[in-house]
Amino acid sequence: IFDDYGHHPVEIKAVLQAARESCKGRIIAVHQPHRYSRVASLFDEFASCFNDADTIFIAPIYSAGEDPIAGVTSEELVSKIKSGGHRDARFLASPDALAPFVASLTSPGDFVVMLRHPNNSGLQMDQVTRLYTPARYVDHLAIYQDDDLIFSVEGGISISEDPNFRFDFARSEAK
Repeated sequence: IFDDYGHHPVEIKAVLQAARESCKGRIIAVHQPHRYSRVASLFDEFASCFNDADTIFIAPIYSAGEDPIAGVTSEELVSKIKSGGHRDARFLASPDALAPFVASLTSPGDFVVMLRHPNNSGLQMDQVTRLYTPARYVDHLAIYQDDDLIFSVEGGISISEDPNFRFDFARSEAK
């Protein structure tokens, strides 16, 4: 089981292409679209980025606080994926249905590729142990050099299990 923060069609296509090049068996992809506005603006790209997966499950769109957009649903995306010729695209109505589907489809050597935001409700369940992985957030981040505060951030920064923050800083000379 591979878990990737796949939320854009270009990234999804690249991950699935790499999986196809590495996998000797089947590739089962699970995707939870993130934001109605993103799905609406990239609908055709989303509909064609799953071609390297043998089976694709599409979960309900995670709104991230956005209001639904008429005609932009996971069911419509599945329909568009199928009409584009994909051999096995399915709507995943409930995260609880995922493990039985995956168990019935997979064999040794197959890849299951989770493509979703790491902290979305439901899909953060470990698909092997069936235990929920808690969401992790950084609520406050402060960067100092010596005793000088360089910058700080307040708010829930969503992180995965191995966070890596990168930034560049060049101290300017006092005027």
